[in-house]
Amino acid sequence: MKIISWLGTVLGILGASLLSFNISFSKYGYILFFLSSVMWIIVAYKKNDNALLTLNIFFFLINSIGIYRWIVIG
Repeated sequence: MKIISWLGTVLGILGASLLSFNISFSKYGYILFFLSSVMWIIVAYKKNDNALLTLNIFFFLINSIGIYRWIVIG
């Protein structure tokens, strides 16, 4: 779980950084955020942390919308 939680943290930081740069490929930050939320969903589920699980399920859904709007339909 420690590796997954650190991977989720690093992906979240990279995703936020990429989006904040507001450059041509910033939209791919949504993919990093998406993967980060998946990692944190796994950790929260395994640790039975309902607050963290709920938060990251919503992040997962929001990032899915970002991927669809900015990458799929462009």
